[in-house]
Amino acid sequence: MNLIKVEGHNSLRKDAQTGAVVNTDRESLMAARRRRDAILAEREKVKTLEDKVAQLESLLNKIIESSQ
Repeated sequence: MNLIKVEGHNSLRKDAQTGAVVNTDRESLMAARRRRDAILAEREKVKTLEDKVAQLESLLNKIIESSQ
């Protein structure tokens, strides 16, 4: 793989064969992965809370119906 430095960008290289631009800054890659993982974890947390609220609503409706 023949990588050519992208002018004006220290951590970017362009593959001469495919034209693909590659970021060689590992720290920013790891930071992006951590951000992605945190976002996915938050989404899962919200989904879990939504499911629990739905279960509570269902249980409350059953209690209300049985008391009438």
